[in-house]
Amino acid sequence: MSIRPRSSRLWHRHSKNRPIHWVLTQLAKSATFVVIIALLSACGNNTVSVRVLYSRLDNTIADNFLAYATFSDEQKAQIERSARAFQIWHRKTQLPRYSDYMDRLADRLDQDTVLTEPEISRVFDTLEAFSDDSFAKSPMADSSDFLISLSDDQVKEINQHFARRNANTLERIRTAELEDSDRAARTAKFLRRADIELSTAQIDMLKEGFEAYSGRRENRVTAWQYWQAEFIALLRQRNREEFALWVENHLSEYRSQMEIRFPEDSRRNRHTTIQTALRIVNSMTTAQKQKIAANLRKTSSIFRKMATSKQTGVI
Repeated sequence: MSIRPRSSRLWHRHSKNRPIHWVLTQLAKSATFVVIIALLSACGNNTVSVRVLYSRLDNTIADNFLAYATFSDEQKAQIERSARAFQIWHRKTQLPRYSDYMDRLADRLDQDTVLTEPEISRVFDTLEAFSDDSFAKSPMADSSDFLISLSDDQVKEINQHFARRNANTLERIRTAELEDSDRAARTAKFLRRADIELSTAQIDMLKEGFEAYSGRRENRVTAWQYWQAEFIALLRQRNREEFALWVENHLSEYRSQMEIRFPEDSRRNRHTTIQTALRIVNSMTTAQKQKIAANLRKTSSIFRKMATSKQTGVI
């Protein structure tokens, strides 16, 4: 059975920003992880750890890639070169953007006035745009040649890797629900590590937000399973003339799976997240806001130095 592109509108809705190689989903996750760590953990007292973490980004990306299958030496070298090139691009072009944005956030918090829903929504939009840009500049955006080079055994290994990861994720979800259902407490603990201390009332706001979430947590795995099954079907047709276009279109939808498979839940949960963040930020004391603003500026300064460093190792 052949897998062909769906309607032009659906297939190309996100292709401008997200034409990526399947294995670079790990790169994009790592890049997004760096953004989150930068905006949170680095805003606390862990700046040395963040410098080391960021300096190892290329190795982290390559290791994630290599876990999918047994690659040849040539394929491994290509993955490692791509990961290294991405890190250099990200350090030089993206860290200055994060730095500028953190300064603007700090300035806004220093005003100590009520934030509006559109302002909070724009924060989420900006973080998503940062992540999208990392996807768009993926060093293996033109991935069809790499995919065509895969052997049947490698395709089988990739499929098995998908299955193992899905099973492990489902088990983690079920274990977390059985052993620790207090997601608000876990989130507050993470924020404390980022030097953001929430009050009891603010933690209760977090809990109310989690309780208002729509859909099941397993839905995320279900969404990826659909995408993975279609992707494996495409890989089995990698010698077809239309393969490059088909796989580019399919890969462009990777990050939109929840919106595609569970659109109403996704819309409601985004709204809930924005409303929860809005309540918490507007309930913060002047001291809380000033502390976050100071940490943002400290991290902004560190990022500027990292961006201009000529080192490619530990910065």
